[in-house]
This record gives sequence, C-alpha cells and structure tokens, in this order.
Amino acid sequence: FTTCENANNVSGHPHSLERDDKSGKRADPTTHLKPVLRNSLWCIMGLKFIYAGFSKTGTKTIAAIFRSLDFIVHDYEETALYNLDAWLEFFDPTTSPKRKTEILQITFENVDVVTDAPHFLCWQELMEAFPDAKCIVWNRDADSWFKSYQNQNESNLDLVTVLGKRISPKLAQHFALPFTWLFCPTLYKMTILWKYIEVLINGYCESTPPVTLDRSNCIRNYKQHVCFLKKELSDTGKLLVLEDINCGWEVICDFCGVDVPVGIDWPHKNKNAKLYEELFGAGSKLSMKMKNEIIKRLVYVSVCLTLISVLIWIIILQRF
Repeated sequence: FTTCENANNVSGHPHSLERDDKSGKRADPTTHLKPVLRNSLWCIMGLKFIYAGFSKTGTKTIAAIFRSLDFIVHDYEETALYNLDAWLEFFDPTTSPKRKTEILQITFENVDVVTDAPHFLCWQELMEAFPDAKCIVWNRDADSWFKSYQNQNESNLDLVTVLGKRISPKLAQHFALPFTWLFCPTLYKMTILWKYIEVLINGYCESTPPVTLDRSNCIRNYKQHVCFLKKELSDTGKLLVLEDINCGWEVICDFCGVDVPVGIDWPHKNKNAKLYEELFGAGSKLSMKMKNEIIKRLVYVSVCLTLISVLIWIIILQRF
C-alpha cells in the first residue's frame, strides 16, 4: 500500500487526490472522518469498501451514499469509462491469479469504494488484493430481486430498436458487433465484458443482453452468492448485511467509521430501471466518449479512403 506520506505524488489517474486551488497543497479528504479512521484506514491507499450486492440490489443508491460521504466510488459507469481493458484482461482465462491480483491493485489503488458489476462478482479477489477492505450487501428477497433484474433486462432490450421496433439481440450482435469493434471500441468492450458477467448470473446465453433470463439459474446464483458471503465473512467483522436498502445514514456511517452527514437526504437511484437513461443520456460522459470515438474513426476511415482513391487515380493516369 502507498502511505499517506507518498500519497501526494499520485497523479495521472482520473481520481488522483485533488489539491486546494489557493494553497496548492493536497486537500485533506479525511475532514469528516472519525479520529481513529483518519489515523489508519484513510491513510492506506487503495480499496476500502466493496458493495457485494448483485445489480438491482441498490448499487446506484449505495454509490450515491458513498459519494455523499466524499468517498471516491467506481460504479459501472466508471468501469465503462476507465477500466474495460483491465477487466477484460482479468476475465481472460489465460491470466494468472498473480496477474489478476496485480490488475486489481493497480486499477483500484486510488479508489475507495466499488459497486455493481463486475465488482460484486469478484469480491474475493478484491479482498485478496486489498486485505483491509470490507464488504456490504443488501439481502434483498430473491423473487423481488429477479423481478427487478428482469425489468432492467427488458429495458436493455428496448435499446436495440429500429423505427420503434425491437430487434433480436442475436441479429443485432452479428451486424452491430463488427461495427462497434471498428468505430466504437468502448461499446464493443462493454459487450464482451457483459458476456462474462451474464454467464455468472444467468448462465450461458447467445446474446447480450439475453432475450430470456433463466429464472432458476439467476435465483440460485443470487442466493449462493449471498450465502457464501455470509459464510466467509460473518465472523470477521468485515461484512455488513443490510436488511433494507433504506437503512438510514447511521447504519452505513457506523460501519464505515464516518460521521452522519447533516442536511443530506437519503438517496434512491435507478428507480424503474432507468439506469441506461443515465449512462447513455445526452451529455453523459459515457455517451460523449463513444460519440467522440465514432467521429474520430469515421474521419480516419474517410481520410484513408480518400488517400486510397487518389492513389488509384494516379496509378490509372500513369498507365493511360
């Protein structure tokens, strides 16, 4: 781990520690923390809390909670923006366990909290990379979770439409995937990453998102995930099991060792499966990144085609 003494030198990362504009010194991010935490946990660079709940168990709400507490959070949006290459290497079957640990340590050395996929699937590996980290999970009713997850999947399927009609993801994958590989690498990598994720939640599926979810597989994997978390961590003091996502500030703050915020409402995000509206909405970081990729590559292809056409024309003129 990097010590507090060396933390000032962290740079070049989207979440490097900020500096005060007036003094030029690094702003102290631990002002709101209890003295014990300020002197120990915060001084350790690296991951501190893992929200190990499945997607649709309040991941966006938890992300908003920790951001309100001034923690640096990586949710799925940050995965898509910054960490796709790292996760694709991590899930590659040829990557060694030692290398996987190195990938996680490098990726999250300047991050405090992770939520949503693929993080919850890899909580064990994350805790091996960051032994002082702790886990939080909401033990949501399995049937209620599956219904919510199914609604989210239906919402995802509605994204692939032409003239208002839904296109088969399998058909779209055959035609769109090569296009994204060439013109929008971020979307291409997101699709490949979700293939790994879907296998671990739903089981094998030919397309992403899957046309139909396997209810038995999903619920079995969900329950096994929560049970295994409890079995491994219940006696370690490193697991907080929430019986309700609206548990209130006191429960979270007490577990994390921070003061309860004053004047901040308890958040509730991604209601009614509106995740992709936030991710891909006009002006979002992710949509802007993909738009820029498409524009740059279209310009590049256009220039290449123009040069090839000019070269062919010159050759033709020389021959005749």
